[in-house]
Amino acid sequence: MHETAAAAGAVDLNLLLLDDTPVAFIYGYHYRGYVYGLRRGYDEGRSRDGAGNVLLAYTLRDSFARGDRVYDMGVGSYPSKRHFQTRLIPILRYSHYSPSVRARKCCD
Repeated sequence: MHETAAAAGAVDLNLLLLDDTPVAFIYGYHYRGYVYGLRRGYDEGRSRDGAGNVLLAYTLRDSFARGDRVYDMGVGSYPSKRHFQTRLIPILRYSHYSPSVRARKCCD
Protein backbone atom coordinates (compact mmCIF):
# COMPACT_ATOMS: atom_id res chain seq x y z
CA MET A 1 0.00 0.00 0.00
CA HIS A 2 2.80 2.41 0.86
CA GLU A 3 4.41 2.08 -2.58
CA THR A 4 1.13 2.89 -4.33
CA ALA A 5 0.36 5.82 -2.01
CA ALA A 6 3.88 7.21 -2.42
CA ALA A 7 3.68 6.97 -6.20
CA ALA A 8 0.36 8.85 -6.10
CA GLY A 9 1.76 11.53 -3.78
CA ALA A 10 -0.72 10.52 -1.08
CA VAL A 11 1.64 9.81 1.84
CA ASP A 12 1.27 12.14 4.80
CA LEU A 13 4.47 11.71 6.85
CA ASN A 14 5.35 13.92 9.80
CA LEU A 15 8.51 13.68 11.87
CA LEU A 16 9.54 15.62 14.97
CA LEU A 17 13.27 15.96 15.52
CA LEU A 18 15.10 16.83 18.73
CA ASP A 19 18.80 17.63 18.23
CA ASP A 20 18.55 16.11 14.72
CA THR A 21 17.20 12.83 16.16
CA PRO A 22 13.64 11.62 15.46
CA VAL A 23 11.51 11.58 18.62
CA ALA A 24 7.97 11.25 17.18
CA PHE A 25 6.26 10.34 13.92
CA ILE A 26 2.80 10.38 12.36
CA TYR A 27 2.13 8.39 9.20
CA GLY A 28 -1.02 8.45 7.12
CA TYR A 29 -2.57 8.98 3.71
CA HIS A 30 -4.23 12.03 2.21
CA TYR A 31 -6.51 12.40 -0.79
CA ARG A 32 -8.65 15.33 -1.90
CA GLY A 33 -8.83 17.07 1.45
CA TYR A 34 -9.24 13.92 3.53
CA VAL A 35 -6.40 12.64 5.72
CA TYR A 36 -6.41 9.25 7.42
CA GLY A 37 -3.87 8.94 10.23
CA LEU A 38 -2.65 5.36 10.14
CA ARG A 39 0.17 5.15 12.70
CA ARG A 40 1.84 7.42 15.20
CA GLY A 41 4.36 7.00 17.94
CA TYR A 42 7.23 8.48 19.88
CA ASP A 43 10.54 7.42 21.37
CA GLU A 44 9.93 6.98 25.12
CA GLY A 45 13.66 6.96 25.75
CA ARG A 46 14.09 10.44 24.24
CA SER A 47 10.92 12.20 25.34
CA ARG A 48 8.11 11.59 27.80
CA ASP A 49 7.04 15.21 27.87
CA GLY A 50 4.41 15.19 25.14
CA ALA A 51 6.48 14.97 21.94
CA GLY A 52 3.70 12.95 20.30
CA ASN A 53 1.07 15.55 21.21
CA VAL A 54 3.28 18.39 20.02
CA LEU A 55 3.69 16.66 16.66
CA LEU A 56 -0.05 15.95 16.42
CA ALA A 57 -0.83 19.63 17.06
CA TYR A 58 1.59 20.73 14.33
CA THR A 59 0.32 18.03 11.96
CA LEU A 60 -3.29 19.14 12.38
CA ARG A 61 -2.37 22.81 11.99
CA ASP A 62 -0.41 22.13 8.80
CA SER A 63 -3.10 19.82 7.40
CA PHE A 64 -5.83 22.42 7.66
CA ALA A 65 -3.51 25.22 6.53
CA ARG A 66 -3.08 23.34 3.24
CA GLY A 67 -6.85 23.03 2.87
CA ASP A 68 -7.69 19.56 4.18
CA ARG A 69 -11.31 19.32 5.32
CA VAL A 70 -11.16 16.14 7.42
CA TYR A 71 -8.38 14.64 9.50
CA ASP A 72 -9.41 11.17 10.62
CA MET A 73 -7.16 10.12 13.51
CA GLY A 74 -8.16 6.48 13.09
CA VAL A 75 -9.32 3.96 15.65
CA GLY A 76 -7.88 3.30 19.07
CA SER A 77 -5.88 5.35 21.60
CA TYR A 78 -8.88 7.57 22.31
CA PRO A 79 -7.48 9.11 25.53
CA SER A 80 -4.50 10.53 23.65
CA LYS A 81 -6.75 12.01 20.95
CA ARG A 82 -9.51 13.49 23.13
CA HIS A 83 -7.99 16.97 23.35
CA PHE A 84 -7.73 17.23 19.57
CA GLN A 85 -10.95 15.67 18.33
CA THR A 86 -14.07 17.60 17.45
CA ARG A 87 -16.32 14.54 17.27
CA LEU A 88 -16.34 10.77 17.36
CA ILE A 89 -18.13 9.16 14.43
CA PRO A 90 -19.11 5.47 14.50
CA ILE A 91 -18.01 3.55 11.42
CA LEU A 92 -19.28 0.46 9.70
CA ARG A 93 -16.94 -2.03 8.18
CA TYR A 94 -17.80 -4.44 5.38
CA SER A 95 -15.60 -7.31 4.31
CA HIS A 96 -15.63 -9.12 1.00
CA TYR A 97 -14.28 -12.62 0.71
CA SER A 98 -13.51 -14.60 -2.38
CA PRO A 99 -16.12 -17.27 -3.21
CA SER A 100 -13.34 -19.83 -2.64
CA VAL A 101 -13.36 -18.99 1.07
CA ARG A 102 -15.95 -21.05 2.88
CA ALA A 103 -17.83 -19.71 5.87
CA ARG A 104 -17.55 -21.74 9.02
CA LYS A 105 -19.76 -21.72 12.02
CA CYS A 106 -17.55 -20.47 14.81
CA CYS A 107 -19.63 -21.00 17.90
CA ASP A 108 -22.19 -23.62 18.94
